[in-house]
Amino acid sequence: MNEFEIKGRYFFDIFNGKKTAEGRNLESRFGRYVLTRDWKFVKLWTRIPDDLGQPGIILSFDVKLDEAFIFDSVDDMLSWVGIEKMLPGTTTIEEGKKIYQQFNVTGKVMAIYLHPISKLEVKPV
Repeated sequence: MNEFEIKGRYFFDIFNGKKTAEGRNLESRFGRYVLTRDWKFVKLWTRIPDDLGQPGIILSFDVKLDEAFIFDSVDDMLSWVGIEKMLPGTTTIEEGKKIYQQFNVTGKVMAIYLHPISKLEVKPV
């Protein structure tokens, strides 16, 4: 199963159903994303450090990918998909662009509609 790391509160927003679309660069360091049949289900994960800053635990859950759309820019993606579906609590496209820039999401991008299908798993690192 393919995996995506989701940082910060967005991991929990997806798990709780508040965030229903994820934005990604169309090109990754591994090459261009090609969404084929084996991309129907993806494991999302995040790392939670312990109080001492050590690796701590990894949380994960599975999602089903419903649809993916390609856009020329983050602006286009946020406008078309909707800011609340991609970045709950964010109110403007400009704010959304700044958030995606922090994660180096620029240029051609894709939006993936998804929904959780499994329970939260907890693993020590």
